[in-house]
Amino acid sequence: MAQLGDEFKQQHAWVSRHFSEGSIRPANLERVLTQLDLELLDEDGAGKQRILEERICDVKQFLRKRLRLDDIGHFQIEKAKSLCARLFADNDTIITFNYDCLLEHILWKLNFWSPNGGYGQSVRLTSYGSRIEQNSKGITILKPHSSLNFEEVKTDRDIYLQPWISDKLFPNIHANWNEEAQTPSIILPSFVKIFGENRTLMYIWHEAIQKIRNADIVIMIGYSLPKSDAMVRFLLSFISAHEFKARGVEKLRVGILSKGSHASHGLKQIIEVGQFGKDDIESLVLDGADDADYETLCDWSNTVR
Repeated sequence: MAQLGDEFKQQHAWVSRHFSEGSIRPANLERVLTQLDLELLDEDGAGKQRILEERICDVKQFLRKRLRLDDIGHFQIEKAKSLCARLFADNDTIITFNYDCLLEHILWKLNFWSPNGGYGQSVRLTSYGSRIEQNSKGITILKPHSSLNFEEVKTDRDIYLQPWISDKLFPNIHANWNEEAQTPSIILPSFVKIFGENRTLMYIWHEAIQKIRNADIVIMIGYSLPKSDAMVRFLLSFISAHEFKARGVEKLRVGILSKGSHASHGLKQIIEVGQFGKDDIESLVLDGADDADYETLCDWSNTVR
């Protein structure tokens, strides 16, 4: 967030007004967005409202350009393919709060995943989408904060999300429809996150709850459970020892891969919000977040799958 905030600040002078003159503090994007959201809630004037909304659109357009696949090197993509090929197994569910499409791009290239059923039950393709290769391995990618390729569709009765499909995102899919959104419909990293304005995103959260309630193994990679993600704590609270033991799972397996103290902090947070104790889980905590740790995590996660 600090890195993205500083990059955004260099492109948009108005960000500086949210910091004291001469401040050398990083322009944390989450902090800037929170201040914008709070101003938007408090401001009554239509003119000021429009300016604030335009600034939020500036952030969305910045993220769309900053996180595009074109800026990821071939070597990085090939390395990511080898890592993903080792970690994921059939019928896994991936809950990601990233907006970019790198993960599904890689899994599509590995023949592990397809957008035809791969985004869960709530993100529907058009009728033409049924012609796309089906999601045969059953790997599901749920994106509760939305995605850069999710297009907002409005009807008289509802607002829902539909994915943008193209050969650019999914090579040789031969199914191009919907245009790339210039201002993507995403939940921005602000403390003031509003989830109830889009039916599709609410249904994605419902599906994530069902998936995590039925999990035998939970792996958290590169995620520090920030305080602003209250909904994630709510999600983790559905992990219940009573439920997984009723399914014959004696110990839930919990793997954490994160840098430094974030790893042990993440495990502590899961235990605090989940309906289980330390004796109910088999845990693996890796804080180097390097290739060796990733290999260890892959070996550990696949020992019983």
